[in-house]
Amino acid sequence: MINAVVRRAARTLGYEILPRWRLDARAAGEATRRIFVAYGIETVLDIGANRGGYRDFLRHYVEFDGAIHSFEPAPELAEMLSDRAKSDPNWTIHPFALGATESQLELNRFSDDVLNSLKAPTDLIYSHLRTKEAGRVTVDVKRLDDVAPALPDLCRCFVKMDVQGFEREVIAGGAQVFATCPAAQAEVGTVPIYQDTLDLPEAIAVFKSHGLDLAEILTIARMPDLRAREFDCMFVRPSMLSAGIGRGGVASGRKG
Repeated sequence: MINAVVRRAARTLGYEILPRWRLDARAAGEATRRIFVAYGIETVLDIGANRGGYRDFLRHYVEFDGAIHSFEPAPELAEMLSDRAKSDPNWTIHPFALGATESQLELNRFSDDVLNSLKAPTDLIYSHLRTKEAGRVTVDVKRLDDVAPALPDLCRCFVKMDVQGFEREVIAGGAQVFATCPAAQAEVGTVPIYQDTLDLPEAIAVFKSHGLDLAEILTIARMPDLRAREFDCMFVRPSMLSAGIGRGGVASGRKG
C-alpha cells in the first residue's frame, strides 16, 4: 500500500520508482515491450533457452503472459525446463536444437553452460571467459520451418535467438518463419568466441534479406579493454504496421 502511494507520488513529479531487481534489465525490457505492443506479439519462440532466463525476463520485466515456446537441446537443461514449465501452463518446452537441416549434431558443452554451442569454440572462450570443456553430447536438430506448422499464428510471433553462433543455420532452416514474423532478436558477437559465425554487419544483412530492419542494439558483454563483445539486436518488419497489422489489431499477450 505504502509502495503504491510512493510510486504514484513520484509519477506526479515526473519520476518512476523501480524495484532494484528491475534496474539491470530495464533498457531491454522497455525495448522489448515497445516492440510487443506495436506489433501485437502473442507468441514467443525462445530458441536457445538454456535455464529459462528469457522466459523469466518476459514474465517479470516485460509482463508478457502469452505463449512461450522454448527450444533447448542439452538433455539435462531440457529436463530442468520441463519441470519448471509445470507451473506455467503457457510455456512449452521443445527438447531439440534448430538448424539448417534435420540431423543429429554434437553439442559442445562447457562448465558455464550458457556457452554451450553447436559451433566449435575459438581460443578466446578459454582465455577470456575462463570456462572449461564439459564434454559433448549428440542432440537432435530440426528445421524451424518444419516445426512452425504446429505453432500459433506467425504473424503475431516474436523469434528470439540465443544460439551461441548458430544463427546462420537457424535462419536457413526457418526461412519461411523469418519471412513472416513481425519481429525477431538475435545475440550477435563482434569478437568471435566460436568459429564460422555471423558478425554484426552480416547479421543485419541477413535479417534485412528477410524484410526485417534493425530496431535496437543493446550491448550485453564487453572485453576487459571495454570493446563491445556481444549485442542483443532486435529487428522489426515495418511493412506489417503499414499494412495495418500490429497496433490496433489483435491484442498482444502482454499484461495490461
